[in-house]
Amino acid sequence: MTSSETYSMQQYLLDRAQIHDTLTRMYYAVDSQQYSLLSSHVLAPTVTMDYTAMFGGEPIQRTAQAQQANWTELMQKMDVTQHILTSILPELPSPGPEASVPNKANAVVNVTAYLRKKLINGEVRETRNGGRGEFELLRIPELAEKAGGNPWRVSKLKVFPVWDQGGKEFWGAE
Repeated sequence: MTSSETYSMQQYLLDRAQIHDTLTRMYYAVDSQQYSLLSSHVLAPTVTMDYTAMFGGEPIQRTAQAQQANWTELMQKMDVTQHILTSILPELPSPGPEASVPNKANAVVNVTAYLRKKLINGEVRETRNGGRGEFELLRIPELAEKAGGNPWRVSKLKVFPVWDQGGKEFWGAE
């Protein structure tokens, strides 16, 4: 599929569903500890992660494999993780004879997270938080050509926290 093709209603609806699936699969992979899904089915070859609103610092650009390794290391310290996505809103052009098939899309989601870990001394720490994630997704041409394949991959994530319970104590505890 090339971007010069007319953007049909069928393709628009398929793109919305595939973007929804990519975002849902990202959090499913983390929560089910199926981390290999991140680089094989979720992340673009290069990704930018921006958690500056939560943790300060600067956005970080990594390969998909490096981001998968980062999340694997972080999440394996947890006993339980659960991310609940709501209000998944892909931003795509309206279909029609004048519209071209997009190779990039944005999406906004609301996310609520619950994380629990047992400390070295046996004490249990929990955190709950909620916020908004702003995503940029790319249509990967090689994946678009595969019959039945989902070509959409996350290339950027920016997190905007809205509320937090136990976060500062949770992240600093070992």
